[in-house]
Amino acid sequence: MKHKYKYIKVGFTRSYLLNCNDGYLLIDTGYPDDYEKFVVKLKKKYNLHVKDIKLVILTHHHDDHVGFATELLQKSGATLVVHENALERLKQGVSEIESKPLNRRIKGIFSLFNQFHEFKYPPLIPGEKDIILKGSHNNKDVLKHIGVKGQIIYTPGHTKDGISIVLTDGSVFPGDNAMNAWYFNILGIKKRPIFIQDLNLIRESWERYIELGGKIIYPAHGKPFSINNLRKKLNKFKTN
Repeated sequence: MKHKYKYIKVGFTRSYLLNCNDGYLLIDTGYPDDYEKFVVKLKKKYNLHVKDIKLVILTHHHDDHVGFATELLQKSGATLVVHENALERLKQGVSEIESKPLNRRIKGIFSLFNQFHEFKYPPLIPGEKDIILKGSHNNKDVLKHIGVKGQIIYTPGHTKDGISIVLTDGSVFPGDNAMNAWYFNILGIKKRPIFIQDLNLIRESWERYIELGGKIIYPAHGKPFSINNLRKKLNKFKTN
Protein backbone atom coordinates (compact mmCIF):
# COMPACT_ATOMS: atom_id res chain seq x y z
CA MET A 1 0.00 0.00 0.00
CA LYS A 2 1.43 3.37 -1.05
CA HIS A 3 1.92 6.32 1.27
CA LYS A 4 -0.64 9.06 0.84
CA TYR A 5 1.34 11.38 3.08
CA LYS A 6 4.88 12.69 3.12
CA TYR A 7 7.16 10.92 5.55
CA ILE A 8 10.81 10.85 6.58
CA LYS A 9 12.34 7.59 7.77
CA VAL A 10 15.47 7.83 9.89
CA GLY A 11 16.55 4.77 11.84
CA PHE A 12 13.53 2.66 12.71
CA THR A 13 11.01 5.49 12.86
CA ARG A 14 8.75 7.03 10.21
CA SER A 15 7.91 10.66 10.93
CA TYR A 16 4.84 11.81 9.03
CA LEU A 17 4.30 15.26 7.52
CA LEU A 18 0.73 16.53 7.07
CA ASN A 19 -0.14 19.74 5.26
CA CYS A 20 -1.45 22.45 7.58
CA ASN A 21 -1.90 26.22 7.54
CA ASP A 22 1.32 27.84 6.28
CA GLY A 23 3.37 24.66 6.58
CA TYR A 24 3.38 21.17 8.00
CA LEU A 25 2.39 19.14 11.02
CA LEU A 26 5.05 16.59 12.01
CA ILE A 27 4.10 13.40 13.82
CA ASP A 28 7.04 12.06 15.89
CA THR A 29 10.80 12.36 15.45
CA GLY A 30 13.61 9.77 15.58
CA TYR A 31 16.57 8.92 17.80
CA PRO A 32 18.67 11.79 19.26
CA ASP A 33 21.52 11.36 16.76
CA ASP A 34 19.21 11.38 13.73
CA TYR A 35 18.48 15.12 13.55
CA GLU A 36 20.96 15.95 10.78
CA LYS A 37 19.84 12.94 8.74
CA PHE A 38 16.25 14.15 9.12
CA VAL A 39 17.15 17.68 7.95
CA VAL A 40 19.01 16.35 4.91
CA LYS A 41 16.18 14.01 3.91
CA LEU A 42 13.59 16.74 4.45
CA LYS A 43 15.44 18.97 2.00
CA LYS A 44 16.40 16.30 -0.52
CA LYS A 45 13.06 14.49 -0.62
CA TYR A 46 10.59 17.37 -0.33
CA ASN A 47 12.66 20.57 -0.60
CA LEU A 48 11.50 21.58 2.88
CA HIS A 49 13.26 23.24 5.83
CA VAL A 50 12.61 22.62 9.52
CA LYS A 51 11.03 26.08 9.73
CA ASP A 52 8.25 24.74 7.47
CA ILE A 53 7.20 22.59 10.43
CA LYS A 54 4.61 24.47 12.48
CA LEU A 55 3.37 21.79 14.86
CA VAL A 56 5.01 18.67 16.32
CA ILE A 57 2.85 15.94 17.84
CA LEU A 58 4.65 13.28 19.89
CA THR A 59 2.53 10.13 20.13
CA HIS A 60 4.45 9.05 23.23
CA HIS A 61 7.67 9.74 25.09
CA HIS A 62 9.96 6.88 23.97
CA ASP A 63 13.42 7.80 22.69
CA ASP A 64 12.80 6.66 19.11
CA HIS A 65 9.91 9.15 18.89
CA VAL A 66 11.17 12.06 20.99
CA GLY A 67 14.93 11.72 20.37
CA PHE A 68 15.74 14.93 18.47
CA ALA A 69 12.51 16.79 19.31
CA THR A 70 14.23 19.30 21.59
CA GLU A 71 16.68 20.38 18.87
CA LEU A 72 13.97 20.37 16.20
CA LEU A 73 11.64 22.54 18.26
CA GLN A 74 14.41 25.03 19.05
CA LYS A 75 15.43 25.42 15.41
CA SER A 76 11.97 25.31 13.85
CA GLY A 77 10.01 27.37 16.37
CA ALA A 78 7.20 24.81 16.07
CA THR A 79 4.55 24.26 18.72
CA LEU A 80 4.69 20.99 20.64
CA VAL A 81 1.69 18.78 21.41
CA VAL A 82 1.96 15.99 24.00
CA HIS A 83 -0.22 14.28 26.59
CA GLU A 84 0.16 15.33 30.21
CA ASN A 85 1.23 11.80 31.17
CA ALA A 86 4.41 12.26 29.14
CA LEU A 87 5.64 15.33 31.01
CA GLU A 88 7.60 13.64 33.80
CA ARG A 89 9.56 11.38 31.46
CA LEU A 90 10.15 14.16 28.92
CA LYS A 91 11.63 16.31 31.65
CA GLN A 92 13.94 13.46 32.68
CA GLY A 93 14.82 12.57 29.09
CA VAL A 94 14.29 8.84 29.54
CA SER A 95 11.87 6.15 28.36
CA GLU A 96 9.75 4.55 31.07
CA ILE A 97 10.36 0.96 32.15
CA GLU A 98 6.79 -0.09 32.91
CA SER A 99 6.16 -1.62 29.48
CA LYS A 100 6.95 -5.31 29.04
CA PRO A 101 8.01 -7.30 25.95
CA LEU A 102 5.04 -8.74 24.04
CA ASN A 103 6.51 -12.22 23.88
CA ARG A 104 9.64 -14.24 24.64
CA ARG A 105 11.19 -13.61 21.23
CA ILE A 106 10.95 -9.84 21.69
CA LYS A 107 12.36 -10.21 25.21
CA GLY A 108 15.33 -12.15 23.88
CA ILE A 109 16.11 -9.67 21.11
CA PHE A 110 15.92 -6.65 23.42
CA SER A 111 17.98 -8.27 26.15
CA LEU A 112 20.83 -7.98 23.63
CA PHE A 113 19.80 -4.53 22.35
CA ASN A 114 19.72 -3.16 25.90
CA GLN A 115 23.40 -3.94 26.35
CA PHE A 116 24.52 -1.25 23.92
CA HIS A 117 21.56 1.14 23.75
CA GLU A 118 20.55 3.74 26.31
CA PHE A 119 16.91 4.74 26.17
CA LYS A 120 17.67 8.42 26.73
CA TYR A 121 17.34 11.73 24.89
CA PRO A 122 17.84 15.45 25.61
CA PRO A 123 15.26 16.51 28.22
CA LEU A 124 12.23 18.27 26.81
CA ILE A 125 10.29 20.81 28.85
CA PRO A 126 7.24 22.32 27.09
CA GLY A 127 7.05 26.10 26.87
CA GLU A 128 4.14 28.49 27.30
CA LYS A 129 2.92 28.19 23.71
CA ASP A 130 3.03 24.40 23.70
CA ILE A 131 -0.13 22.32 24.05
CA ILE A 132 -0.60 19.77 26.81
CA LEU A 133 -3.51 17.38 26.27
CA LYS A 134 -5.28 16.25 29.42
CA GLY A 135 -7.38 13.25 30.39
CA SER A 136 -9.03 10.91 27.92
CA HIS A 137 -11.11 13.41 25.95
CA ASN A 138 -10.86 13.56 22.16
CA ASN A 139 -9.43 16.85 20.91
CA LYS A 140 -10.50 18.34 17.58
CA ASP A 141 -9.56 21.96 18.31
CA VAL A 142 -5.78 21.56 17.97
CA LEU A 143 -5.98 20.18 14.44
CA LYS A 144 -8.84 22.45 13.42
CA HIS A 145 -6.81 25.48 14.44
CA ILE A 146 -4.09 24.57 11.92
CA GLY A 147 -6.45 23.50 9.15
CA VAL A 148 -6.23 19.73 9.54
CA LYS A 149 -9.50 17.77 9.52
CA GLY A 150 -9.41 15.19 12.27
CA GLN A 151 -8.88 14.67 15.97
CA ILE A 152 -6.32 13.59 18.53
CA ILE A 153 -7.42 10.74 20.78
CA TYR A 154 -5.96 9.29 23.98
CA THR A 155 -4.82 5.72 23.30
CA PRO A 156 -2.83 4.19 26.17
CA GLY A 157 -1.76 0.56 26.18
CA HIS A 158 1.74 0.76 24.76
CA THR A 159 2.46 3.61 27.21
CA LYS A 160 0.31 5.61 29.60
CA ASP A 161 0.78 8.80 27.55
CA GLY A 162 -0.11 7.38 24.14
CA ILE A 163 -2.08 9.52 21.69
CA SER A 164 -3.17 8.85 18.11
CA ILE A 165 -4.30 11.05 15.23
CA VAL A 166 -7.43 10.07 13.31
CA LEU A 167 -8.28 12.12 10.23
CA THR A 168 -11.72 12.48 8.65
CA ASP A 169 -10.45 10.78 5.47
CA GLY A 170 -9.88 7.58 7.48
CA SER A 171 -6.12 7.94 7.96
CA VAL A 172 -4.92 6.77 11.38
CA PHE A 173 -1.52 7.57 12.90
CA PRO A 174 -1.25 5.27 15.94
CA GLY A 175 2.37 5.85 16.95
CA ASP A 176 3.38 2.43 18.29
CA ASN A 177 -0.12 1.20 19.15
CA ALA A 178 -0.03 -0.77 15.91
CA MET A 179 3.07 -1.92 14.02
CA ASN A 180 3.82 -3.39 10.60
CA ALA A 181 7.61 -3.63 10.29
CA TRP A 182 8.76 -6.89 8.70
CA TYR A 183 11.51 -7.32 11.28
CA PHE A 184 8.89 -7.28 14.03
CA ASN A 185 6.24 -9.22 12.12
CA ILE A 186 8.55 -12.23 11.91
CA LEU A 187 8.63 -12.20 15.71
CA GLY A 188 4.89 -12.86 15.90
CA ILE A 189 3.58 -9.42 16.92
CA LYS A 190 0.42 -9.68 14.76
CA LYS A 191 0.30 -5.87 14.33
CA ARG A 192 0.56 -5.35 18.11
CA PRO A 193 3.22 -3.20 19.84
CA ILE A 194 6.45 -5.00 20.69
CA PHE A 195 6.19 -3.59 24.22
CA ILE A 196 2.92 -3.30 26.09
CA GLN A 197 1.52 -2.11 29.39
CA ASP A 198 -2.03 -3.35 28.87
CA LEU A 199 -3.19 -5.47 25.91
CA ASN A 200 -6.83 -4.78 26.75
CA LEU A 201 -6.18 -1.06 26.20
CA ILE A 202 -4.46 -1.81 22.90
CA ARG A 203 -7.53 -3.71 21.80
CA GLU A 204 -9.77 -0.83 22.88
CA SER A 205 -7.62 1.61 20.89
CA TRP A 206 -7.96 -0.53 17.77
CA GLU A 207 -11.73 -0.62 18.27
CA ARG A 208 -11.77 3.17 18.52
CA TYR A 209 -9.86 3.50 15.24
CA ILE A 210 -12.58 1.43 13.60
CA GLU A 211 -15.45 3.27 15.31
CA LEU A 212 -14.04 6.63 14.20
CA GLY A 213 -14.01 5.56 10.57
CA GLY A 214 -10.39 4.50 10.23
CA LYS A 215 -9.42 3.07 6.84
CA ILE A 216 -5.64 3.11 6.58
CA ILE A 217 -3.13 2.71 9.42
CA TYR A 218 0.13 4.68 9.15
CA PRO A 219 2.40 3.17 11.82
CA ALA A 220 5.63 4.66 13.07
CA HIS A 221 7.32 1.34 12.39
CA GLY A 222 6.52 -0.31 9.08
CA LYS A 223 4.44 0.35 6.01
CA PRO A 224 0.80 1.53 5.97
CA PHE A 225 -1.86 -1.16 6.00
CA SER A 226 -5.64 -1.52 5.83
CA ILE A 227 -7.85 -1.24 8.91
CA ASN A 228 -9.27 -4.61 7.85
CA ASN A 229 -6.04 -6.16 9.13
CA LEU A 230 -6.85 -4.89 12.61
CA ARG A 231 -10.41 -6.20 12.32
CA LYS A 232 -9.09 -9.67 11.57
CA LYS A 233 -6.60 -9.52 14.42
CA LEU A 234 -9.27 -8.31 16.86
CA ASN A 235 -11.26 -11.48 16.29
CA LYS A 236 -8.28 -13.50 17.53
CA PHE A 237 -6.92 -10.98 20.02
CA LYS A 238 -5.29 -12.58 23.05
CA THR A 239 -4.95 -10.74 26.34
CA ASN A 240 -2.42 -13.04 27.91
